Amino acid sequence: MRATQTGAMMDTCTLRVWTPTVDSYGTEIAGWTSTTGIACGLDVSPAPREIRRADGTITSVDAVLRLSMADGASLTAEDSIIVTQRNGENVSLSYGLAGPVQRGPTGIVAQLQEIA
Repeated sequence: MRATQTGAMMDTCTLRVWTPTVDSYGTEIAGWTSTTGIACGLDVSPAPREIRRADGTITSVDAVLRLSMADGASLTAEDSIIVTQRNGENVSLSYGLAGPVQRGPTGIVAQLQEIA
């Protein structure tokens, strides 16, 4: 079932995983590691809605992204996603995670918030 779902994902994205470094003074420096060419399925059809994060803040969900278990299992709130192809067309859509990723039986579902 997982292979069938992954094969049906028609979009491509880049995962930007938060990997900060520390300088010689012990100050954390922002940084991300990018993994390109990840098969995904972007769904922007749900109407924007609000959810409550674990820290109690309320945020909007602009889209839902489906990923394979291997690609999406380690995503955290600090990570971001850039959709680079949508239905075979080149695009550049940037999203952050609006809440925790949800692990389903065949893949990962991430609720996304558009980054301006």
